[in-house]
Amino acid sequence: MIKLFQEVRDFGTPQVREGLEKIERAILDYLEKQVDRAAQRGEIGGLDAKVVSFVLLKLYIALTSDWNKMYDPLSKEQIKEFIRRFLSGGLSPV
Repeated sequence: MIKLFQEVRDFGTPQVREGLEKIERAILDYLEKQVDRAAQRGEIGGLDAKVVSFVLLKLYIALTSDWNKMYDPLSKEQIKEFIRRFLSGGLSPV
């Protein structure tokens, strides 16, 4: 997916944009279902699942790709911990 982002940035062909949009939509749909399930189980607060899914995806991309442009890459555990810490308070049941 990161390679597709780079291709869109570098070349911006309609085919690459369309491919990236399809992949991103599939990921967002999957995340939305998972967020809905977690909300139904009372594991997270009742926030808009589409918004939460979007933020999760963009945060993950920022920590795995954008961060690496300026700093040493984060480990998988560091990424996991940052996402947990960034979102845990805002997603806790109210």
